[in-house]
Amino acid sequence: MGATQIPSRLDRGGPRVMARGAPGRPGLDGVRPIAEKLEAKLRALGLERVETVGAPFDPRRHEAAGRREAPGFGAEVVCEELRSGWLLEDRVVRAAVVAVAA
Repeated sequence: MGATQIPSRLDRGGPRVMARGAPGRPGLDGVRPIAEKLEAKLRALGLERVETVGAPFDPRRHEAAGRREAPGFGAEVVCEELRSGWLLEDRVVRAAVVAVAA
């Protein structure tokens, strides 16, 4: 697994971890600081996340997983991020997987 996949997996897994957490258990409290530190390290290496939700769909930076009606979003605008994407000096390292408003 590449380093850019780890923050995405933590983002996707977070809600499931919280849902499984029992009352009084911290859930993501211990995971979130690790994810933030990892992302800070990636940024220090020059990596940055691809802008997604609310941005116009750009096939050079986004991979469309589908289109759907999305109130509040114009046509051809990213309405949901399914997997984060990463850039290195404006070069796409990994495209973001997104849903696009119809």
